[in-house]
Amino acid sequence: MNINKCQNLARKSALTIVTLLCGMTILPLQVSAENVGSTTNSTNPGNAFGAIAYSSSTQMYGFAVQQSKEAAEVSALKDCLAKTNSHDCQTLIWFENSWGALAIGNNGAAGTGWGTNEISAKRFAIQVCNQYGGKSCHVIFTRRAVFYSL
Repeated sequence: MNINKCQNLARKSALTIVTLLCGMTILPLQVSAENVGSTTNSTNPGNAFGAIAYSSSTQMYGFAVQQSKEAAEVSALKDCLAKTNSHDCQTLIWFENSWGALAIGNNGAAGTGWGTNEISAKRFAIQVCNQYGGKSCHVIFTRRAVFYSL
């Protein structure tokens, strides 16, 4: 094997390893009902809207991924109501083709955030929780709004 072929092979192998280690795979390795709203056709999966609803009295939340902002907000609210049976559930955030997060403080304050990756969504949720007077804010929920094509 000549030196150019060896160098090309080494570059391709290194790129593959880095891609896998960074979690930047083209197709998801695992799809679960927990982080997927539904499946659309494989040629045009469309936009995915996520929403998080929260009940401050129970500190429980609801979540949904739908094909429209409005549907996601309504579904998240229904999910929260079904889990809590509390009438103080309210949709706090919606996000499109991105990550959403919910943080709460030990004093009951809550904050939400969204971002292009999970880390930024968590960071913003904690910042917002702190801005609303949260003490020791920590993230209790993150999800990505995405439709995977199977």
